[in-house]
Order: sequence, then C-alpha cells, then structure tokens
Amino acid sequence: MEYIFGYARVSTQSQELNRQLDLINESYVVNKMYTEKISGKLASRPALDELKSVVRRMIQSLLKAGVG
Repeated sequence: MEYIFGYARVSTQSQELNRQLDLINESYVVNKMYTEKISGKLASRPALDELKSVVRRMIQSLLKAGVG
C-alpha cells in the first residue's frame, strides 16, 4: 500500500502556498498534505513536527507487524 504525504511551507503569512501545492499535486497523488506559514528559523514547526510524528508511528507499526 502506498501512502504519500506532502509538505509545503512559506516563511511569512503574506506569502502564498499555491505554487508549491500545484507542483506537488502535479507530480503526486497526495493522501495527506501538511502546510504552514512559518519561518524556517524557528526550531519548532508544528505541521512538520506532526508529519514526522505520524511517519515515525507508521514505521514503528510496520516494524511490529514484521513488514520490511
């Protein structure tokens, strides 16, 4: 089973995500898209942190099931 995540970020609230989202959606059928408008300088990026947490849990679940 294939599950594709997308992540797009711009640095300021005044910037638009549309171009990044268009490029991602032109190339992939994304099951779950994470987006945020937040500076890359910040140590914590909530959407990216959530994405990484979800992927970690999925990997752990697959390993427990003996997949891979």
